[in-house]
Amino acid sequence: MEFYHKWMEVSYISFALIYVLNIVDATVDAHLFTFDVSDDLTLMIQPEIGNPMAYKNNFAGAHLTIKFKH
Repeated sequence: MEFYHKWMEVSYISFALIYVLNIVDATVDAHLFTFDVSDDLTLMIQPEIGNPMAYKNNFAGAHLTIKFKH
């Protein structure tokens, strides 16, 4: 009897976790409902060399620009 009682408790916990995951899935789906997934989305990466004289230590770096066109 103790064996079945243990598995009944595990079943309750499992159903509760599945229910919570269902709520999370519905929330994420509702949040992304208006997300634009059309074919004209592009990603353009344009590296730029930073100005070494702008820094006191003459530190040269690179600037990376990511633009999303739609």
